[in-house]
This record gives sequence, structure tokens and C-alpha cells, in this order.
Amino acid sequence: MIRNCLKKKVFSLLDSTESDPLKLWRIDAYVHGARPGPARTSYVDTPSPVDPIRRRSMKGPVQCGGLGVDQGGGLGGLSWLTRLCNIAWTSGAVPLDWQTGVVVPIFKSGNQRVCSNYRGITLLSLPGKVYARVLEKRIRLIVEPLIEEEQCGFRPGRGTTDHLFTLAGVLEGSWEFAQPVHMCFVDLEKAYDRVPRSILWGVLRE
Repeated sequence: MIRNCLKKKVFSLLDSTESDPLKLWRIDAYVHGARPGPARTSYVDTPSPVDPIRRRSMKGPVQCGGLGVDQGGGLGGLSWLTRLCNIAWTSGAVPLDWQTGVVVPIFKSGNQRVCSNYRGITLLSLPGKVYARVLEKRIRLIVEPLIEEEQCGFRPGRGTTDHLFTLAGVLEGSWEFAQPVHMCFVDLEKAYDRVPRSILWGVLRE
């Protein structure tokens, strides 16, 4: 009840078009739980500095701000994660934490007080994302031959440039032989949010 109440208050403040600094502070208070306090420095379990040359030689998403090799779980963590994924695969059930996501609103553009100007991203459990990646690779081997040749989106090694190349060839041929070309561009706005769930589940069952 409290969580829903706070959520309604936050979004009601975001929907307001009035420029009130007090309301902006109230949004921060509801989101963070308190007024912004002084910066705190923790000296507990502070990682030791790593030489920049050594860090650049490491393989991993260090440049993107992710965890480096020196902060990974090692072979022990890999063995533990493999065991969990195998249990989920054989049992057909995954832990509840892997199914739970935290939706974080990300501002796109326009008025920051309009909720439709935000898009949500879902923060998922890291082991759950690894397991989902394993499933995706196994399913892709079966689904890939069934996908139409014209589909280039969300397929490895393909993209919108493939369709642009095809369209350029069609236009060149029509110009050479003086033939009309009819094209239709369809922009499916928010297509992922408007997919009928009942139809989607029916297709998956088939």
C-alpha cells in the first residue's frame, strides 16, 4: 500500500506542468527516501588501485565501467553459476529472483514532468541474464531457419543497411527501365508494449 501510494504521488508530480522547486524536491524525497545529504566515503573493502597499463590489457568491459577480470568470480563462481543453470534447465523452473525485474524510468526528451516522455528499462538479475542468454542461443538454432529471409531486425549479421541496399537496387532498376515503384513505410510506435499477450501465448503454444 505504501509503495503504491508513493508511486502515485511521484507520477502525479511528474504530470504537473507547474514549475515549482518544492515539487522537484518532493520528487527527490520520494525517490531517494530522504533529503540529499553530504557525500559519504566508505573505507571498508575498498579495492586496491590497479595500474592503468595492466587494466587496459585485461579482457572485459572495464572501459564501459563494468567489472574487470580482477573482480570476477573466477573458476569457483563459474562452476557455481553453471550448476545453477543446469538445475534450472533440467527442472524447468528458475529462481524467483531471476524472474523479478526493477523498472527504472529513463528520460527521453521533452518536458521532464510528463510521464510519457520516459521509457522504462528493466534491471534483471545477472545470473538470470546469463541463463536467458544460454536459452536464446539454444532457441535461435531452431528458430533461425524458420524466420523469413526479408527480416533483418534482431538477427546476427543483419541490419537496416541490408534493406537500404536492396531498396537502392530496386530504385536503380526502376529508373533504368522507367517503371513506377510503390513503397510503404510503416512505423510501429511502441509495438512491444501493445502486443496482445493472449495471441502471443497462443503462438508460442503452437
